[in-house]
Amino acid sequence: MADEIQQSVPVALPESSPAPPEGPPRKPFPWPLAALVGGSAVLLVAGAAAYRQGMQSLEGLQRADQRIAETAQRQQLLQAEIDAVRSALGAQRREVEAQAVAVAAQQREAQAQQQVMARQQLGIETERERLRQKAADLTESVAAVHRRLGRDATGWIVAEAEYLMQVAAQRLTLFRDPVAAAEALGLAERRLVETGDPGWSTVRELLAEEIAALSALKLPDVAALAAELWGLGEQAAALRTPAAGPMGLPRAALADEGEESAWRKVLRDGWEGFRSLVVIRRHDQPVAALLPPEQGVYLTHHLRLEIDAARLALLRADPAVYRASLANAASLLATWFDPADPAVASLAQSLGRLGSVDVRPALPDITPSLRALRAREQRTPAAEAPATP
Repeated sequence: MADEIQQSVPVALPESSPAPPEGPPRKPFPWPLAALVGGSAVLLVAGAAAYRQGMQSLEGLQRADQRIAETAQRQQLLQAEIDAVRSALGAQRREVEAQAVAVAAQQREAQAQQQVMARQQLGIETERERLRQKAADLTESVAAVHRRLGRDATGWIVAEAEYLMQVAAQRLTLFRDPVAAAEALGLAERRLVETGDPGWSTVRELLAEEIAALSALKLPDVAALAAELWGLGEQAAALRTPAAGPMGLPRAALADEGEESAWRKVLRDGWEGFRSLVVIRRHDQPVAALLPPEQGVYLTHHLRLEIDAARLALLRADPAVYRASLANAASLLATWFDPADPAVASLAQSLGRLGSVDVRPALPDITPSLRALRAREQRTPAAEAPATP
């Protein structure tokens, strides 16, 4: 086609130009198209690189988000553990504070008891010292009178012995102090010896018998018994009532229910409301009242109050209230607590032993010697009047 176009169109050539070579003419190189294709390739490569970099950045961001989420989850778990530890520490701190308060209260009570006992002991010692001082003053006064009246005035010595016997009777009857009473009777017996009169031998024999009876008298150690009762009260406060199931049913009865068949369990569940109101049991032993577990603290408080009442009755020397309180405590222990528990068995044994203690034993009669002395004085009126100097 190009040859035909070239043949049909004459071309004027200058004469001086050489003749063109024969053959088809050369086409020009398509530089714009090559530039367009190169640019497109560059753009594709750049876009692919940008896309790959973007995907890598996106994956990095996703990994970073995942790590952030895992870190946040670990922080939440760690915070939960920290909160649990703080809660446990708070509970332990409150428990320790409560125990410290209880220990402080017990220490205050023990200190109060010690102060009361110390005051009582001080009062006893003061009274005994006052009695000794009074006896010494009386002895000195009588000795002074004897020095004035002479050695033959036995009437004053007999009067002094009678006064000492009266003091002994008062100390034993009013203050239940056999030691001071025995000392006063011993002084009276020595005064009768100083008279040198053998007629007082009967009175002296009675005095010896009464002094022996007072020496053999064994009074209970009130301070030691009160301290032991206080310790038993602390032991009773730590006891636990027997485990009980719903509505006070023992756990043994609940364990037997697990052996029932499936249809019996269905029936039992269907009538649970009715059975919660009425429970029928058959056994050979008397029916005992059942205590809900949440009320066990009141039972332990009641048991400790009975023991404290026995301790107060001991300090007041009231045997009726003492024995009744210990009997009530023993009855509560046998009714509501497990006898197989070693603490319960030990407390029951201690209560039984303390219940047999006589907190107010019978005192011996020391008046026969005084009556014999007065009877002999009535038979010998001359002995009543002192001799004239």
